[in-house]
Amino acid sequence: YLRDGQATYDPDQETADPTLRHWIEDKKPKTADLLEYSSASVFTNIVKPLIKKESTIRMLLQNPENAISERQRQRICNQIANVILVEAGAFQKLEIKCYNEHASLKGMNLGNEVINLGWYTYDLRPKELDTTKEPLQIWGHSNPLITLSRADKGFLVIQGFFTKVFNNLWEKAESRADICARCARQCAARP
Repeated sequence: YLRDGQATYDPDQETADPTLRHWIEDKKPKTADLLEYSSASVFTNIVKPLIKKESTIRMLLQNPENAISERQRQRICNQIANVILVEAGAFQKLEIKCYNEHASLKGMNLGNEVINLGWYTYDLRPKELDTTKEPLQIWGHSNPLITLSRADKGFLVIQGFFTKVFNNLWEKAESRADICARCARQCAARP
């Protein structure tokens, strides 16, 4: 469990999720800002509990038009059409925008009380993905993460950094509906 004053360091998203989920269920944050690539690794354990607690959620995803590969474009589009809009479509307090910049930072600000940060890297990992078929790779869910609560030393510095990056991307991002409207695919995400 996340304890005030004791930042946690996790090797990957899967390891961090139970602590974050428990905190969400216990504290019921009013707001959440999520900066993700596709949200596939956090939807079940983070987004769904936030929806259940009726948090106001702003979620930034990579614009699928600017994904690093066709496989990643499909992953983002499928996540939007087949998961987010199906499972959270009626939830009015979830706003999704898509950023155009190359992904570098991933993270979340939960109720201005908890910050979870990680990084996207573009390194080759042939043991995890066949690089002869998919030479362009992005990793985020399998990279280390840091989680700080408001009581942690440096929380305000890290929160300020995340908030600045998130707000800059949010202001320039396009709505999910506009991006889906331009897409030639026939799917549930098209308005």
